[in-house]
Amino acid sequence: MTSQDQGELAGPTRNQNLFLWKGPSVQINGKAHYQAFELNGVSFAIGDCVYLFPEDEHSSHYIGRLVSAYSDEQSPDPLCIEVKWYERRTNFEPNTRGIEESEREVFELEDTDINQIGCISGKVQVVRSRSYEEAYSQLQGADHDWYFCRGYFMQASNSFQYYTDAELSMYGNPLRHASPAAAFEPKAEVGDMLVDEDGTPTPTPTNHSSGLGKARKGGRVCLECGATQTPQWREG
Repeated sequence: MTSQDQGELAGPTRNQNLFLWKGPSVQINGKAHYQAFELNGVSFAIGDCVYLFPEDEHSSHYIGRLVSAYSDEQSPDPLCIEVKWYERRTNFEPNTRGIEESEREVFELEDTDINQIGCISGKVQVVRSRSYEEAYSQLQGADHDWYFCRGYFMQASNSFQYYTDAELSMYGNPLRHASPAAAFEPKAEVGDMLVDEDGTPTPTPTNHSSGLGKARKGGRVCLECGATQTPQWREG
């Protein structure tokens, strides 16, 4: 079964995504940082793993973990997420495509990048485990897409590093950690926003005030449009 057969492309398109923040914000360097938000009726929290739209609608969606989420109203792209990337095993070993264990495995990369919240296409779970069998025993019957990850791919040295026992207990283990989203009530601190066809958010009136934002750093350049806030740089 391929990852596309698992239904990852059945999520929302870029057309008019309903968005709102959840919970209080903390001002850091002039940006309002949040621990949770809602997109198209789905709750997301820092530490969750997500699908992100690829530039080619027929390609598999990108996979990343939310590191931070913030509003920078001094920026032309005010709704932002910082993402830690995963890479699919089948992209490293194309000859393993179609094999369930390989289709379910991802490697954690060292890279992080800043993207617009409108790049998110859905929610996914990545569990840290020693093997496919261990992950399957934890996640069988799950009503969402899932993958397992055994460690890091170190791009500089072109080598693989297994998670330590301590790292295995961190993100994505449903038997050890409850979802961080459970700590937040479903109410908006900032007004609803719409994300247009091109992924650009259009805010509705709100009384939430922003601080003095600095110029955003990070993000590589998109191959197609020159933007720095989409996942498309990863094909470069």
